[in-house]
Amino acid sequence: MSTCCGLTGVPSFTAIEIQAPFPNGIVPTQMPQLTNGLASSAWVQNYINTLESSGRLPITTRASELATTNFSSPESQDPLKIYVQKENEFQTKLKSEYCFYEARYAAALNDFLSSVAMTTSTPEKVSQKLQLTRRLNEKLTILTQIADGVTKYRNQTSRNMQQSINSVNTAMQARRQELLDQQEILSSESAGAELSRRMADYAKEKAKANNNLLSLYGVLNIVALAMIFYIARS
Repeated sequence: MSTCCGLTGVPSFTAIEIQAPFPNGIVPTQMPQLTNGLASSAWVQNYINTLESSGRLPITTRASELATTNFSSPESQDPLKIYVQKENEFQTKLKSEYCFYEARYAAALNDFLSSVAMTTSTPEKVSQKLQLTRRLNEKLTILTQIADGVTKYRNQTSRNMQQSINSVNTAMQARRQELLDQQEILSSESAGAELSRRMADYAKEKAKANNNLLSLYGVLNIVALAMIFYIARS
């Protein structure tokens, strides 16, 4: 037998060891109702939310955290670096717990099949081994669902942040063109006359200009700028 956990044979456990839970594990102590061997997608998402709210699953770095980050701060205070470190710790623990139950499941399954093949095994003994094997199978299945749910959740969060970044970038590119147009006027020999004319136009459409400026500042807020500067720095 060979798995991602590196098992090359059937491990051996005592009766106590094979039934022991993983210390402070991700698998819930109260297992959900399973349909065709699987927990519902709603349960998986709710459980992921519970892991996140309890601090066991790191929360994705918010834009507000980036906005308040001092870019001259040491890397130990970098919110993105802290998040990545915690995420790696979560993934490492998830894999350790999976391998913990995978090894016990392999041993239980082998023991159950051996009992079935033995003519001396009593129905009660076979049933006990079956129940143990089934419980370990369910724990492994739940872990795979949680891992898949976390991956999909992270992908969706990443897409949402990317959409926000793209929106801000579009607004900034438009603003860049405005600045270039203004630079051309300011650099010309007739800058004074041109600016006087434009100031007169501005006075006539003051309300409209104010609305445009408010909209612009609403888009180019501090949070969005911090996100772009941080990404550019990285």
